[in-house]
Amino acid sequence: MAWDGRAAVWLLIAATGLAFYACFRIVAPFIPALAWALALAIVTAPLHQHILARVERPNFAAGIGVIIVACAIVAPAIFLAQEVTARVSEGVQTIPTPQDADRWSRAISRTPALAPLMRWLEGRGDIRAQIGGVIGMIVGNVSSILSLSLWAVAQLFIALFFLFFFFRDREVALAKLRSMMPLSPGETSRLFGRIQSTIHATIYGTVVVAIVQGFLTGAALWVVGVPAPVLWGFVTALLALIPVAGSGLVWGPFAAVLIFQGRVLEGLGLALWGGCIVALIDNVLYPVLVGRELGLHTAVIFISLLGGVSVLGASGLILGPVIVAVTLFLFEVWRARGDEALAEVVQQEPAAEKPAA
Repeated sequence: MAWDGRAAVWLLIAATGLAFYACFRIVAPFIPALAWALALAIVTAPLHQHILARVERPNFAAGIGVIIVACAIVAPAIFLAQEVTARVSEGVQTIPTPQDADRWSRAISRTPALAPLMRWLEGRGDIRAQIGGVIGMIVGNVSSILSLSLWAVAQLFIALFFLFFFFRDREVALAKLRSMMPLSPGETSRLFGRIQSTIHATIYGTVVVAIVQGFLTGAALWVVGVPAPVLWGFVTALLALIPVAGSGLVWGPFAAVLIFQGRVLEGLGLALWGGCIVALIDNVLYPVLVGRELGLHTAVIFISLLGGVSVLGASGLILGPVIVAVTLFLFEVWRARGDEALAEVVQQEPAAEKPAA
């Protein structure tokens, strides 16, 4: 029996939707690497064009570009990994087991300013057991943090793999995308420009926020007397560039070490400074910087950033603002086309007949 035309169309739509969903599930694990590879390709496009102008072989030029980008990323990452590993190892050795949590409570009790707080907490439950539980949770999460770090390294190498093809096949891919776009050539060019400017602004905002977080952390470590605060400020800035890491991997262990050494006020002050100022400054500063660069309201950038990270994970740092920028651009296209259609209708209306005398 021959298929009815309408039934065949709906079957084709269903099959296409199912195919797109299956492809999305296949590509989903690689979205973070693809997003960061795209960001690196856009930011380092002048570098690749400079190399391509002197090396006329596309494969060789793309390979040189990837090697330069990899060295610029991997060299600081190796230094960062060594410093963070040493810091985490010292922190884990300093953290007591849950059975030794009495040491923390005794240290707090010896501090006159905090002794009333300790007595108040002990009157409302077994504070030592609660402290032990928190410490046990921290120690138990160290393996999870290390697993995330390994996955981040894997994503980095996948991103560099994709970066090679973004370099080599950039013009071919852009031409293919232009042919598939349901937009006019001018609209497509403006859309690509909007995406490029969004990614540039996102990277710019991320770097500036990381520098600010590194400065704030280094200043706090200098105040509490931690050795080499400039070095740890630099490490904090590098860590702040990694979405799965963050500045807490620096000031957190230092705050714990200070508390366990009996310097409770310094440790709690560092923890409050890190948790309330350093860790949250990006939620305030980043939307302002990116919003000013893109000409968008700070609230829009704030929602696109936090919403993108909550839905897409680390790749949401790039894709969240890009998705919002593309959506706003499409609304602009619809409004412009609506205005053009309305103008054509007005021009085609016949002149009203004059009333009979």
